[in-house]
Amino acid sequence: MVDTDELDLQGLEDTLQSIEAAIEDKVEGIIKVDIQMDAGITALAKEIKRLEARKKSMTAGKERLRGYTLSCLQAAGLQKVSTGVGIASVLKARESVQILDAEALPAMYRDIEIKPDKKAIGEAIKAGEQVPGAVMALGLPSLSIR
Repeated sequence: MVDTDELDLQGLEDTLQSIEAAIEDKVEGIIKVDIQMDAGITALAKEIKRLEARKKSMTAGKERLRGYTLSCLQAAGLQKVSTGVGIASVLKARESVQILDAEALPAMYRDIEIKPDKKAIGEAIKAGEQVPGAVMALGLPSLSIR
């Protein structure tokens, strides 16, 4: 006759071995996926870098094109040109604060990062206050394309 305790022990050992084998297979699969993900992450990082460079180049090209368009409109004495795809118009120069000496600015006109608070400086200058290290000046004309 077969001892039932011996059968139960053998069954338990077999079950544990099959679970261990299943876990090893699962872990092996996970490791393979992890390796693939690492390769994908590396490829994405390279692609992001390439796309950022492309974006920077395209942005610079757009700014050059807008500058060229602005100079053409100004040379022709035109304020606005309407076309079938949009309107290009020369906008008046807006006032902006130019910081001549950031170190000379009073603390109340600086951000926590110790950079000039141009908005507050501009408001103070417009209100007639003298702000050491800053003056109000006209910026360059800009182009609006709608």
